[in-house]
Amino acid sequence: MENEKNLLILAQNGDANAMWKLGNMYYFPKCDFEKALYWYNQALENGNNDAIISIARVYEQIDIQKAAKDMPNDSSEIEYELSENTICWYQKALDFYEDHCLDKAEYACLAGDLLSDSDAIDVDFKRAFAYYQFAANIDSDDEFEKFYIRISQCRLAKMYELGLGCKKDLILSKHYREKARINDDTYQSIEFKNYK
Repeated sequence: MENEKNLLILAQNGDANAMWKLGNMYYFPKCDFEKALYWYNQALENGNNDAIISIARVYEQIDIQKAAKDMPNDSSEIEYELSENTICWYQKALDFYEDHCLDKAEYACLAGDLLSDSDAIDVDFKRAFAYYQFAANIDSDDEFEKFYIRISQCRLAKMYELGLGCKKDLILSKHYREKARINDDTYQSIEFKNYK
């Protein structure tokens, strides 16, 4: 793993990927959201589009922290609403992914996530299904892309099982579940926003 000093040198020399990695380092495990936002914004200004979703997630963590301060000590779960700023950044991420989803399984999968899972700002299972279906059927030798292809296959299997954004089809659900090679515990943990 690259250390902070080396990343800082690279970032100060204009390396947008190093800027993004510095943002990641400050986001977690350091939880220094101010510095994380600084470096993510620098990364975005220098052409690293991965920073868009990272900025949205930092703002959501800030929303959670604000809500946690107002919660009684005996509460086990923090209830919070996304701020306008957070919603704005998630929308920017969704717009970017939708504009570039034909280029990468990653972007199609993340667009699906922003329309269906815990980060969803505008739940639309039909659109999410279409993005997962596109990503799930991509053939790629790239390991990074394969990761997002498998995630999309898992989510597609669950959507077919539940009939979310599509007609319920247990045969296709099983097909995509087998393609993803997912274990039962992981499969059962897949949830979609606003679906009970």
